[in-house]
Amino acid sequence: MQRLAAVDVEATCLDPRRCRVVAAALVPVRGSMVDLSSALYAVALDAHAGRTALVHGITGGESRVKPNTSIEKLLAEAANYTLITYGPHDARLLAAESVRRGMERTYCYIDILGVLLSNPARRTEAATRGHYSLEQALQEIVGIETLPRRLHDPLEDAVYAALLYLALSRQGLRWKTRCVGQKPLLGRLARKLFRLPHS
Repeated sequence: MQRLAAVDVEATCLDPRRCRVVAAALVPVRGSMVDLSSALYAVALDAHAGRTALVHGITGGESRVKPNTSIEKLLAEAANYTLITYGPHDARLLAAESVRRGMERTYCYIDILGVLLSNPARRTEAATRGHYSLEQALQEIVGIETLPRRLHDPLEDAVYAALLYLALSRQGLRWKTRCVGQKPLLGRLARKLFRLPHS
């Protein structure tokens, strides 16, 4: 059985080639349950958040939630899962950060946002709004209305992504897995292997 975990990454921007990871959270999904007891949360003490601190509130390695692991350990552990992401940028940021830290890893992921936007009506609505946020998806699909928030929290967002994955899986969606951070041949083999639907 495939190991699944939702992941969310806060970074200095969304371009993996030049941005640094500021904080990340990994929340395992076991069967139909979100396993918060095994969740990992890390803050990069060496990342200078700059103006992005206005988005996630992390400055000088300080955050509202106390980290329970290091970025290096989270990067290593994330490679052992098929990651559930809301957009491909989280996996790409992890792959780039693993290279920067000399521990290159392959990250395979399921992009929930990509699946949602494959629906033409939803894609048109997102284009009209200019975005389709995680909170909007959570309200529309799971029926959970989140409280307004000033700052992004990777642990909270990883839980939201996990809840979305479970709700969409119950609707019978078939998931396509992509991989980043690997050699081209290994990437092709991994994509072939993971194209099967998840149980």
